[in-house]
Amino acid sequence: KPSISVRVVYAEPDGSWFNQLLSLSLNSTVEDALQQSGILQMHPEWSLAQMVVGIYGHRRPLETILHDQDRVEIYRPLKIDPRVNRKNRVNSVRDARKWRQFNHTSQK
Repeated sequence: KPSISVRVVYAEPDGSWFNQLLSLSLNSTVEDALQQSGILQMHPEWSLAQMVVGIYGHRRPLETILHDQDRVEIYRPLKIDPRVNRKNRVNSVRDARKWRQFNHTSQK
């Protein structure tokens, strides 16, 4: 019976990795890979319907048919909106520049 080789990966919040290599039958889906990987048993609080997953950095639905050598990635929810994060970084750089300018001019 022909099969494909698929890897399921997830970066844990503590910095460790879940990395499981699976051998699946042809026409297996992302959901099949998640079910067989054991990650759902490790995280019973996860809802399969609410999971955000992708293949090589591209978001994909659970019904997506997998191909040989695909890497199924499980994405965590963002803690902060990327736009807000960028705005905060820009403002902190701007504040640091102002502080340096103030200190430079006040020392003269």
